[in-house]
Amino acid sequence: MNVLVVYATKTGVTEDIAKRLKDSCKQSLDVVSVKACTNEQLMKAEAFVLGAGVYIGKLHRNMRSFMKRHASRLLEKPLLMYVCAGEPEENLDDVLEISMPKNIQDHASRVLHTGGQFRYERMKPLTRWLIRAVQKNRDDASEPTINEQAIKRLIEAVDTL
Repeated sequence: MNVLVVYATKTGVTEDIAKRLKDSCKQSLDVVSVKACTNEQLMKAEAFVLGAGVYIGKLHRNMRSFMKRHASRLLEKPLLMYVCAGEPEENLDDVLEISMPKNIQDHASRVLHTGGQFRYERMKPLTRWLIRAVQKNRDDASEPTINEQAIKRLIEAVDTL
């Protein structure tokens, strides 16, 4: 089965997970950024995996636009999604409700929260400053991490598409 992994990222975490999927899954995966995805790739795909980072409580804006623009195609094929976020997993439903079209939410077989990382060196200065300010004011100011168990579940889910 030809599975297309489309990701949107600002600091590279979501891209790194997409590449891990390509290296670890039994399925044949094509991995492409949301900006570089072509109509030919969309038409050739037999299933989709979408990956997006969360920024200020919403999915990456390029992924939001992509889902709206290509909803009809995404709804024709099996779909799962992973979300990279420094926010706790219990906030995922709120993020999806705000920034993922309802029909795509309902169609996705799974949406997995893979954790996240703050890659300060890849952030714009204002973003870096805001995240550090918010972190200082949290009761639990620990840095977010990638959830390796969630990555394993994601790989299993992709392999069962």
